Amino acid sequence: MVKTLTTLILLLCVGFTADAQLKIFHEGESEDLNGQTIMVDEFASADFMDLPLNVLNEGTTEMVLRARRTEVDVVAGTEHGVCWVVCPYPDLVAGEQPVYIVNLSGSGMVETIQPGDTVDTFSMHYVTNGMLGSSEFLIEFIDPNDVVVAGFTVEFSTPVGLNEQLAQADVTLAPNPANENVRLTVDGIDSQLEVRLFDLLGQSVMSTVVNGNASAGVELETSSLRNGIYFVSLGENGKAYRTMKLVVKH
Repeated sequence: MVKTLTTLILLLCVGFTADAQLKIFHEGESEDLNGQTIMVDEFASADFMDLPLNVLNEGTTEMVLRARRTEVDVVAGTEHGVCWVVCPYPDLVAGEQPVYIVNLSGSGMVETIQPGDTVDTFSMHYVTNGMLGSSEFLIEFIDPNDVVVAGFTVEFSTPVGLNEQLAQADVTLAPNPANENVRLTVDGIDSQLEVRLFDLLGQSVMSTVVNGNASAGVELETSSLRNGIYFVSLGENGKAYRTMKLVVKH
């Protein structure tokens, strides 16, 4: 999924102007992405993300441009590649070249764009290699004098998996020991969780769901359960990612 955010800091820091004569846009869309942050986020299972963009010369003179990529904040162990005219291979490992101008065998790749013409030779891809988190890059189109004509930032984000979220979430189970009922609340999870209650023999004696936010919770009725030790598991799709001990005492 690709989203865009206006980035005022970017405009101030690198001098991109709202009236730049180079327009950056998604194919089939009219929004100019110059000076914005583009968010590319996928499920944690996604190992490859891609961002293709078109570039339009809205000026009255020919533009001769190179593409420069700067690592702003990257996740170690990830890889990425930037295509401009060509797609160099192999991909770059995070931290290998913090500032990079797209080149082939050391020669910077140049795209010449005539007034009114659009080119579709820019794209950037990101390979997670199983690493979670967000990596941010600055992309600039520069002229032969290294003057920045236009640019944007892009953030590739792989959400932290539910098991990692649950490990850090604030989960409460009270009262414990429980008599008539016990209330389960989960703070710090942005999805619905499966809740299952097991006895010491591993038999499921209760199941329900709970929404993961500070105000939500679920009441588990324990009045019909025998005295003893039980286990409350939280997870999704039948998988348990966090388990807590519950004592029932009437």
